[in-house]
Amino acid sequence: MRPIPGSAVEFRPVGGSNPLSLVPTRVNGIRACDFLLDSGASRSLISPGLALDLGIEAELNQDAFGAGGSVRMPTASLRSIEVGSARQEEMKVCISDGLESIGAALKTKVDGVIGFDFMRSFRLAIDYQQRVLHFALPSEDAGTDGRSDGSVDFTLTPVEPLILLQAVVHNQGPFQFVLDTGASRTVVTPELAERLRIPVDQGISGTGVGGKMDSRPATLNSLALGGITVRDLPVVVGTFLDAIGAAAGARLDGILGNNLLRRYRVTIDCPAFKLFLELPG
Repeated sequence: MRPIPGSAVEFRPVGGSNPLSLVPTRVNGIRACDFLLDSGASRSLISPGLALDLGIEAELNQDAFGAGGSVRMPTASLRSIEVGSARQEEMKVCISDGLESIGAALKTKVDGVIGFDFMRSFRLAIDYQQRVLHFALPSEDAGTDGRSDGSVDFTLTPVEPLILLQAVVHNQGPFQFVLDTGASRTVVTPELAERLRIPVDQGISGTGVGGKMDSRPATLNSLALGGITVRDLPVVVGTFLDAIGAAAGARLDGILGNNLLRRYRVTIDCPAFKLFLELPG
């Protein structure tokens, strides 16, 4: 792959050993904010505090789904959202008070979430080692020449659009995983863990849109995605995937989170429905 172009945006890792990416974002052309990069959110979010500061009025309430379950959120209309030179205009977003608890868990202020509705027009290149990302339109250079250690076609879930990939686990499958840059760890369902006889440890708690979520640590012997295979991958076994799958209109076996993605230089080519993974160095 070629280097990410000079117009790349620096992001800040937040949240412990498997951090999420906090991206400088401009709202309505006038306010610099910090948004989480979250391909596992079908819609972008803003906090009630940001809505109040910018005089953004709440509109209709809509059901939204996150790792913590179902939650009803008011929507709002934004004139624009910008990340570097990438811009989306006239966007409908949700106003989520759950961002306060997510920020508390990450020990930082979170003004919003860049979701798939923003990403879908672009090729997104993420360099986790250099801590930079770059959005490019299909006619521009997004930092990939098509060569990578792993190139994978993806589809979208039919209702609430999320990136859906086929992965082989323990040499079985393929199984359906959502690509989620807003998940700190990779997740599998209890059904998949039972089917593959994966040993599971005692439960832990986490925080997502919709509230608290319970999960249990485990380790996958192998997970293969396109041309790459990851071995001894720490995961969590979570029951919350049923609610996400129901909202997205697809059966889900798991989530590919940042503890896998940050091992690679990642390019998500949304218009071409392709994912590229390249080992750094």
